[in-house]
Amino acid sequence: MNKTELVTALLDAKDAHKKWVDNAHALIEGTILDKSQVPVMATDCKFGKWYYIQGQTLKRITYFKEIEALHNNVHTNYMDIFAILFSEKQEALVMNSRILGKLFGQAHKKSDDDKQLAMEKYRILEQQSQQMIKKLDQLEKLVSAMSEEQLESFLNMT
Repeated sequence: MNKTELVTALLDAKDAHKKWVDNAHALIEGTILDKSQVPVMATDCKFGKWYYIQGQTLKRITYFKEIEALHNNVHTNYMDIFAILFSEKQEALVMNSRILGKLFGQAHKKSDDDKQLAMEKYRILEQQSQQMIKKLDQLEKLVSAMSEEQLESFLNMT
């Protein structure tokens, strides 16, 4: 893999992460999303797939190692948000609300407390995501600053 391909893949992974964060926010706002748009596990999102497969060529770089913990923390917060929005209790309320909504012509609405708690968790997720993006930017600058020869030598190290 040459430097251009590596940097392009890194930028694509970073963009995928940003879209995932946007989708997490949209979910809190009540947007119906496909399950593939907001994967819960860190290894299932597009960024995670890049990180744990293609990105491993960069595993000797400190910035790269630091990204893993941030990425896992982002997903841990997302799991908390998911639990708030879609716990069994919440699902039971949704079912009851739909039945009552049909009777009274009202649509289901998440409780304001649940939405507020989810947004608080999202703000933490967003801060962690911003830290992750900074590390990705540093990683991109480092790789971009390498010559093709330096990068090839680095990638071929054992």
